[in-house]
Amino acid sequence: MRTSGKIVVFSIFAVALVMAAFAWWWNRDSGYRSLQFWGKDRALIIRDAPQVQTYEVLPLSAVPKAGAGTVMVKKHQGNQILLQLDDAQDISSAPGLVHARHSLLQDPSFSWAAEPLSALQDSRNPPRCKYAVRFIDTTGTVTILFDFQDQYMYCVESQDGIKMSEKSRAGWLSYVRRNRTVFSPQKGDSPEPE
Repeated sequence: MRTSGKIVVFSIFAVALVMAAFAWWWNRDSGYRSLQFWGKDRALIIRDAPQVQTYEVLPLSAVPKAGAGTVMVKKHQGNQILLQLDDAQDISSAPGLVHARHSLLQDPSFSWAAEPLSALQDSRNPPRCKYAVRFIDTTGTVTILFDFQDQYMYCVESQDGIKMSEKSRAGWLSYVRRNRTVFSPQKGDSPEPE
């Protein structure tokens, strides 16, 4: 009887070990391509940055505001566009931020078979980015521009973009709009165009 008890304990331990190895492999594999897209340092900033801000990207024809931020976007043929950002709104403690960060680091959030980024780099079209999110850490920043019409997100620091999955696009659009409304009551609740 003592031997059968040892076999049961050993079997439970072996099953737990196999399950732990599978869970590790599954989690590593589900974010492998995303990690390659962002790079290790930017992925760590996205995951751990203590400060996160949202911005609204102002139209190219907008009058420059004092104190507002800007980002530089390189286009296809080496041309550059300076995009002006509205005032920053801190969402570091906003509900759901942990899940929003996690979505940026998971492969299913992106359409890997999509054509290379064209919405921001096509010399005939101005960028259609409506919102930006910036992750700020002591080691650096990661600024992501969102083009919800064409489902692209664009990393300013790497000057590279990727197409979002429909679920990721809908989630980020809802998340950014909700937090911009919560933290800027003066703008009202009127729906904004995508």
